[in-house]
Amino acid sequence: LYGGYQLNKHWLHLALPAGLASYLNDVLFLPLMLSLALAAHQTVYGRGATLPGTWVLAAWAGVALWFEGLLPLWSAQAVADPADVLA
Repeated sequence: LYGGYQLNKHWLHLALPAGLASYLNDVLFLPLMLSLALAAHQTVYGRGATLPGTWVLAAWAGVALWFEGLLPLWSAQAVADPADVLA
């Protein structure tokens, strides 16, 4: 789903509903990133290992701080949106 959204955003340019176009990327990024982190964690600690809840909260806080707090200060393309933090 994330790959399809990126394909549409950069090459296909199909019209999407405003809510979907605004927040789908934000909703899908953290689960994708945490899935990759879980795969790496399980490679080291075994297939039964899970990510601690504090890691999930720290990942959410770190992504929110970077993309909604710091990045808009340095990039004209980035826009801070409090609804993205919830997404």
